[in-house]
Amino acid sequence: MIFVSLGTQIFQMNRLLKELDRLVEIGEIKEPIFAQIGKSDYKPQHFIYKEFLTPEEYQEKVNAVDMIITHEKQVNRL
Repeated sequence: MIFVSLGTQIFQMNRLLKELDRLVEIGEIKEPIFAQIGKSDYKPQHFIYKEFLTPEEYQEKVNAVDMIITHEKQVNRL
């Protein structure tokens, strides 16, 4: 699974979400995606998302996925 983490800032990352949605739709990305979309107002049609995760939910995703796409400076893997 791919985990997309767009943080908790006020910034939107709609272009990234739209492109990932398009790539899933056309079959370029075949792995399931889960995204924390933050304040982005684009709502993905082809993968599961949630606006914000609790710290526990976030850590569960980090521990369970094969790939992380993020704009954050650092992701700690425990």
